[in-house]
Amino acid sequence: MPDSNSTEKSFVFQAHTMDDRVKLGDFVKIFSGVSPSQVDLLETGSFPFVKVEDLNNCNKYQKDSRSYTNEKKGLVPAGAVLFPKRGAAIMNNKIRLALVDIVIDTNLMAILPDNRLLNEYLFYVIEYKGLHKIADTSTIPQLNNKHINPFRVYIPLITQQRKIAEILRTWDQTIETLEELRARKECFTTGVQQRFFESEYEAETSLSRAKNVFETVSERGKPDLPLLAVMQDIGIVRRDELDRRVTMPDGDISNYKVVRPGDFVISLRSFEGGLEYSDVLGLVSPAYTVLRPKVKIIDDYYRHFFKSKSFIGRLDRLVFGIRDGKQISFRDFGDMYIPSPSLKQQKGVAESLNLIEAELSIEQQRIDAISTQKRGLMQKLMTGEWRVKTDADEEAAA
Repeated sequence: MPDSNSTEKSFVFQAHTMDDRVKLGDFVKIFSGVSPSQVDLLETGSFPFVKVEDLNNCNKYQKDSRSYTNEKKGLVPAGAVLFPKRGAAIMNNKIRLALVDIVIDTNLMAILPDNRLLNEYLFYVIEYKGLHKIADTSTIPQLNNKHINPFRVYIPLITQQRKIAEILRTWDQTIETLEELRARKECFTTGVQQRFFESEYEAETSLSRAKNVFETVSERGKPDLPLLAVMQDIGIVRRDELDRRVTMPDGDISNYKVVRPGDFVISLRSFEGGLEYSDVLGLVSPAYTVLRPKVKIIDDYYRHFFKSKSFIGRLDRLVFGIRDGKQISFRDFGDMYIPSPSLKQQKGVAESLNLIEAELSIEQQRIDAISTQKRGLMQKLMTGEWRVKTDADEEAAA
């Protein structure tokens, strides 16, 4: 892990003003994408044809894609910084460095710096600033030349840019190592989870119809309760805690459903993420189905089960077998067989999985802490508040 104290010794404190910033458009060439219909797409070829979804397959360096082309139409040189032009990917700050020559589609754009601006430094500048601060986000987020050209950034000497990029690259490598460690632990967790629940299905002695364990409830009439969002990545949370991630509804919410602690929530229209467990009281959209235990259960047992591959795989097979991938009903769900072991067995499984989950949480906290420290460091470096000491500075001091 980078030592933030020793890192700070490499800087000279230096105040900068707004006048130190320059227009980004004076330092970069902008590339637009080409439509997939204008090129021959192949499984292999000379140049990756990169779409927005291909950005998900790497964290920093883009060198692969799902489609390729041999045509040079719209070719973007290696070293360019690429990012989405529109949509939610802008808000997610998806920025990549082209490691090879690529072709991009019309939903992406790229900028190539001249010899006064190091491409990796430019990558970190945009990562720090955030695409959403450059784009027009008044309606659907949009990014175009008119947003890039006038955007003002602090650009130090090339030797300082190189040193800044080197420092931040070290922090990235530390974060990447920790993320790989967490991913391996998560894979292990999934395997343990799978063995627990599959053993129940194999035994068959403790299976029950879901409708015998849960019932659907449509409690309404509580307009004073907070509105809740159902998020696959973080579960059920208050909408007012999500900043701009979820739009607040306009108008009447009298048909919204009450969710109580201990309830489970599922969208029977979109069920890929399984059921979400609620530990808060509030209201959810009527599009969701709210499930409440009919019998005494260990909440954590079913919280783990409903996010397991054992459950989600069976739900998928049910959906495609009955409704050909379309919305199912609670009746369809209720006819599913799910494990229903004794409370003692439920508690034992839940405690084991909770311990592993806690280890994953600790790993994520470490990643978040280092990411926060990196963010604070970037704030000093990308604004010019701290000027790095280069090799030339060290030689002059000697």
